[in-house]
Amino acid sequence: MSLFSRLFLLAVSALLGGVAAATESCPPLNSPGSQVKNTVQTSSVNGLLETTLVARNDGNGPLVGSYDYRFCLLENDSPERSSPVLRVKPGDLLKIHLNNQMQSKEGFPSAHFHSHMPCPGVTVPAEVDMSSVNLHYHGLNVAPECGSDEVINTIVAPANDQNSGSYTYTLEIPANEPPGLYWVHPHVHGVAQQHLLGGMSTLLIVEGMDNFYPSIKKMKERVFIVRDLDKRDPADVDNPDPEEPWKNLTINSVPIVYGQNALPQIFMKPKESQFWRVANASADSHLVLQFQVKNAQGQWTSQSLKMLAFDGVPFIDTDDKRTRTISRKSIILPPGGRAEFVVRAPGTGTEARLYTKDYNAYLENKNPNCSRTFKQGVCDSTDRNPARTIAQVQITADPPDANDYPLVSTKPIERFANLAKIPPQLTRKLFFTKDPRDDGDFFITVAGKTPQPFDPEAEPDVIVQGPTVEDWVVENRDNESHDFHIHQTHFAVMKVNGKPVQGESVHILRDTIAIGSCRRWVDGVNPADDPYGLSFPPADPRHDPEFTGKNCIEPASVTLRIDFRDRNIVGKMLYHCHILEHEDKGMMRLMEIR
Repeated sequence: MSLFSRLFLLAVSALLGGVAAATESCPPLNSPGSQVKNTVQTSSVNGLLETTLVARNDGNGPLVGSYDYRFCLLENDSPERSSPVLRVKPGDLLKIHLNNQMQSKEGFPSAHFHSHMPCPGVTVPAEVDMSSVNLHYHGLNVAPECGSDEVINTIVAPANDQNSGSYTYTLEIPANEPPGLYWVHPHVHGVAQQHLLGGMSTLLIVEGMDNFYPSIKKMKERVFIVRDLDKRDPADVDNPDPEEPWKNLTINSVPIVYGQNALPQIFMKPKESQFWRVANASADSHLVLQFQVKNAQGQWTSQSLKMLAFDGVPFIDTDDKRTRTISRKSIILPPGGRAEFVVRAPGTGTEARLYTKDYNAYLENKNPNCSRTFKQGVCDSTDRNPARTIAQVQITADPPDANDYPLVSTKPIERFANLAKIPPQLTRKLFFTKDPRDDGDFFITVAGKTPQPFDPEAEPDVIVQGPTVEDWVVENRDNESHDFHIHQTHFAVMKVNGKPVQGESVHILRDTIAIGSCRRWVDGVNPADDPYGLSFPPADPRHDPEFTGKNCIEPASVTLRIDFRDRNIVGKMLYHCHILEHEDKGMMRLMEIR
């Protein structure tokens, strides 16, 4: 049954008394074409946010060809409080009681992953599959230790007669944590992709952005979480539509379904400015975000967005203590990326929309060696992320209520001071590659080492002697794009493809960045030797039996200045590709800060 058919049946059953909806462990998605409202929110009180999140699931797994599976986090097990936005202040204590009430279902793949050193209080599952769960606090600069942001030895088995399925996380939000948008999601290696495709994620806001940008106090705050939804792979049918996406999308649980005209609705007053916080909580999908307005000639034109923060960090010059805004007409949001910006509505009678441009075309346009005359998958084999409307923006003098919440002021803070100006004490090189065969492994490798898929029992690949600042040159020697993400800290982007970053971009700090595919391949490879149908670049492992990317003679690359100065993040942590299909297939490694 298609997602749209399922939604239609759920709507009909609700009209007939809600019988089907009452049996759902996870609440159904909102109706296609409905209003996008702010999600329910929970705020700290007197320095403490303590709550219970219950993990539940519905539907069968993807191994039986089912795409309607759902995973959810319910506050106090209430379907009306699914994925609440958690709001804390710097210095608060965040205490989350996680309770796993999921059930293993037909078609659930095994993660083939076990921890032999479980954290105290963790009941290890007999077999790790999609009914196992933990939580990662993406972007927060907190300790990678048991009871905090630790995901290797914290895997919570579902409740049964011998096990309560419960585990408590206690995180101290640093007093100098930047105000901004973070998020929380499961991070069980091997099944992380399915958890996110099923919707198991929520947002976390550290208050205080208005101290840096006082003008937003007078604006409505809109908090949007974009997720992707599993669907039939276009490659599974004959003559697929080249513009069909690999995944569908939702925004605040309102679906954007391929082939359907009903679109989510956002309402604004004419000429109104709003403060938007957008998280790409997708497992695999990239966004090239734009706010577009239709002009008098009937053409859609992108409007300037006044960016205030990226990946949870406002734009601050720590030398002169000035904050700044950065104007962008497009914002690249890889899976895991977050952007906070001011949007100004057009006048009455003007059409507007929240839109994502074609990510694949964006990648190809960034590569001078790439030509659109190549067939799809030749220049860059990244899965299809086509242009599409995420939401229609209705301009009206009397917009309906969107569950608005007031901003909360906190004391201004500083973190990552002068990061881009501090000379690195060490430079490392890492690279992305993969085994191109069906079900082949994916790798992120320190230069000089042999590519291996992630092994939780292996020793850390990287040892950092802190406190320090390092430069990491991350290369992509593969024929599809990858996204570098590091836990516990942030980085400044110093170079892209060997060219220094200039202008306002030096003020952008991130925890996740997209890296395009290899920019130029070795000449003279016979396409007839490639049995996997890519023809160019060469994908046959006979050309590169060690998967080191030797056929890529001009990798795409970024040079990242990473901040390891904070002694509160000492311990073992992860870095990986945040396209979670790739991470689940091995594109992740362990590091340690000492």
